Amino acid sequence: AVFSKYRVSVDFPNIVNIMYQVYDRSKSGIKDLTINDLILKEDGVQLTPSVDFAEYKSKLTYTYEQKIILMIDNTIADSIDFDEIKNSALSFVNDINPNQAVKIYRYADNVELVSDYSSNISELTSSINSIVPVPGSTNLYEAAITGAGELNDFYSDDLVTQSILVFLTAHSDSKNSASLNEVLQAIQNKRIYL
Repeated sequence: AVFSKYRVSVDFPNIVNIMYQVYDRSKSGIKDLTINDLILKEDGVQLTPSVDFAEYKSKLTYTYEQKIILMIDNTIADSIDFDEIKNSALSFVNDINPNQAVKIYRYADNVELVSDYSSNISELTSSINSIVPVPGSTNLYEAAITGAGELNDFYSDDLVTQSILVFLTAHSDSKNSASLNEVLQAIQNKRIYL
């Protein structure tokens, strides 16, 4: 197993909360961990969890929600069947879990909000079905910057909210309203799926 070391500095007395995820080499979450599986040190001295008030909480003990921003490319292209992109989007929203909410954008020349966050599959389906292909250039980079600007994760003892950005596209950027460097800066350390 590969372990990471993290150092947290605080002034005495203080309570330190650290949230982390543990995966195996195939990126699958490791279940059944206990506080005794971790090595906790204070100023280089190993702590005894029961004596030093260390506590371990599983992800299952707090509310977890995921906010998904779905970017749908609706630029007309001779070689691309828009129904394939639309059907992929419909399949995607039909598979969401109750703890997931999806916000839908469409983009061609402009990036436009189609529907705000919802977990209602019929609302999401209706929103996707309202998207029609349009002529013009593909504003992929601006869509990436817009979506990345809405990715905000939140962590507390009671709630964890993680956000991801998903693109359904068959085109590269042809609008040139933003540069690749601007996109790379906007998506740094974010969860993006193409």
